[in-house]
Amino acid sequence: LADLVREDLQYYFPRLVANDVKITLIEALDHVLSMM
Repeated sequence: LADLVREDLQYYFPRLVANDVKITLIEALDHVLSMM
């Protein structure tokens, strides 16, 4: 997600600053991204 914000979203939304975005993990069970 951090790469998405820093690279992809800033490409499409140049006024977006990475410091303005906060990613919070709400709930983590035994396996985060267990499908991967």
